[in-house]
Amino acid sequence: MNPEDARGAWRAGLLLCRLLQRLAPYNEQWPWIPAALRQAFEANRAERAQAVVSTFPPLAGHIAGLLFHRRFGVPWIADFRDPLAGSPFRNRPWAGPYDRMLEAVVFRHAAAVIVTNDAVAECFRELHPRHAGKIHVLWNGFDPEEPAVRPAPDSAPRRLVHAGSLYGPRKPDALLQALDRLLGAGRLAPGAWRVEFIGPHDEGTFAGCAEALERLANAGIVEICSGLRPRREVEEAMAKASVLLLLDLTGEERSVQVPAKLFEYVRTGLPVVAWSPPGSPTRHVLERAGIVSLVFEPGEDEEAVAGRLAAWLEDPPPAAAPSEWFLEKFDGARQAEWLARLIRTVAAGQSANSAPGTDAAASE
Repeated sequence: MNPEDARGAWRAGLLLCRLLQRLAPYNEQWPWIPAALRQAFEANRAERAQAVVSTFPPLAGHIAGLLFHRRFGVPWIADFRDPLAGSPFRNRPWAGPYDRMLEAVVFRHAAAVIVTNDAVAECFRELHPRHAGKIHVLWNGFDPEEPAVRPAPDSAPRRLVHAGSLYGPRKPDALLQALDRLLGAGRLAPGAWRVEFIGPHDEGTFAGCAEALERLANAGIVEICSGLRPRREVEEAMAKASVLLLLDLTGEERSVQVPAKLFEYVRTGLPVVAWSPPGSPTRHVLERAGIVSLVFEPGEDEEAVAGRLAAWLEDPPPAAAPSEWFLEKFDGARQAEWLARLIRTVAAGQSANSAPGTDAAASE
């Protein structure tokens, strides 16, 4: 194909992807695909690829990985950082068949499928029993060369900090309603604590607790710093915190996802107040991470939540060092070594069943 024809083909591909983006039920980043493939094709001409790895979300990553795999015949590793079909954050009922169809395509063509924890792996094995041997667990983790945030919570008021995005069902209703109850009962004095939400949030994130939020904000207890914040600002807020807040909420009775900020939180050593369903991977990590945590169930009685929370606010636990289990299991360097072995396995044409799926850095 001459250069002019090639440019025309890429432009046509971009127009098609823009149309598909308009038709898609979610923002899949379709228009990114032609540029990604163009770069990948050029790199493959310079040095032939041995394998291709793609990550979801967004879905465009897996579509590009599939197309590259089909074009050049190299084995494809599909990494799911979040579930696709059945995800609580892809909750449009009419789009269910779309997600299931795409997920089935991934499992049919991928040489290996990576997920973030054992709960997701179990779900996928039930949904795709014919491809169960392809499924491997590689948790999220941390870069051991990146310094952890070192807390120095000496300033008054004490701070309870949520650092990061709030979206979908991850709403702080239960926390703010409990704080409002304590404020009204005289158990939470203005000036003693400040609750800070730092990062972007959906338009309706605080809608369910608007009245409580107004009273708390008027008392100077809650501060919302919305929008994308510089990394340094987020780290400074965490360093000043006495307690960190984690919301592992899906709108359902179970959770098979682990908020990525959990690993950053644990490295600070600060105590964590969390909401997470029973039996969740988040609870599993918190129970063994070495830090002190106070975990509530979604829908737990408001009065009980307020009482347990008040005891922590009156006498917050000190910081504690992360456990050796946490530091070893979620070490990003060891996880990278595991992924490299998996890539070499599929590149050599071996079955994904023989890949290192039970390595301690990846799964238990």
